[in-house]
Formats: sequence, structure tokens, C-alpha cells
Amino acid sequence: MSYDLVDELRLNNIRSSKNIIPPGRMIIRDNTGVGNLYDKEQEDKVKWHNMCMYKEKGDAYLKNGDYNRAIVDYTRAIKLNPHYAEAYFNRGRAYFGKDDYDRAITDYSEAIRLDPNDALKYFGRGLAYFEKGDYDWAIADYEVALRIDPNDTNTRENLELAKSEMNRRGC
Repeated sequence: MSYDLVDELRLNNIRSSKNIIPPGRMIIRDNTGVGNLYDKEQEDKVKWHNMCMYKEKGDAYLKNGDYNRAIVDYTRAIKLNPHYAEAYFNRGRAYFGKDDYDRAITDYSEAIRLDPNDALKYFGRGLAYFEKGDYDWAIADYEVALRIDPNDTNTRENLELAKSEMNRRGC
């Protein structure tokens, strides 16, 4: 029968209240079998801090046009929180800056899936589709963006431009 530190602490907790593990914490063992107190709340705080730090660094790189470094830091933020819509959106902007429209569209699409009520995300994806020459998809995204924010003049202008390009090319 295997007997480890967690079992020992459970027995001690039954025998004495001195060894009670606080809520949200547990004993984990490393590969040497040594037990350490694990604090889930503290780990979450560290993850949150790191996620925000990577996103802010990515924002600074993006602003300075250093798209490769921005992509690296946004990717790190996404690894810490795969539901971080803004990191996907901004990484999409970095890919867009590198003229990698397919990857930009992929990230914009994920940002939209996570936060479907943000007109700017549809606008960004619409721009990427426009740059690829996929005017029908660009128009569709611009129209959704305008349903969310009907007063956005940039989106309205881009919608008209995409329609004009479709007509000019006979699409």
C-alpha cells in the first residue's frame, strides 16, 4: 500500500487541528517526493500579473512596429489565459502589420468568438479580408460592426470602399 505525505497530513488533521491545511491550498509533491504547500489563489494572482505584463509589453512592441516581439508576448499572454480576447485581437493586429492576413484573420476570428459584441474586432477582420481582396467577407464584417456601432464613420467609409472595389472588379 502506498503511503505519502498527503495521507500523513490527512491523518494528522484528524488527530490534531494544528496541521489543518487552509482552504484553497494543498500539499503537492515534486519529483523527489518532497511535499510543498500549494496555494492556488497565489498561483492565479501570479498568472494574472504575468498575463497582463505580457499583454502590456506586446502593446508597447506593437505601438513601436516591432511586430515579431509583439506576437511573442501576446502568445505568452494567450498561453496563460486562452480566453483573453484582447490578446488575440492585438496579436491579429501584429500579424496584420506584417501583412500576414491569414493569421490576422485567424486571431481576429478567435477574438470575435470570445467577445462577439465588439465592433472593432469585426472592423479589424474586415480590414484583413479587404487587404486579401476578399471583399464580400470584408463587407460582411463591416456590416456586423455597423450593427454594433452604427455611428462609426471609419467602418462606414471602409464598407463603401469595399463595395466600390467589388463593383470595380465586377465581383
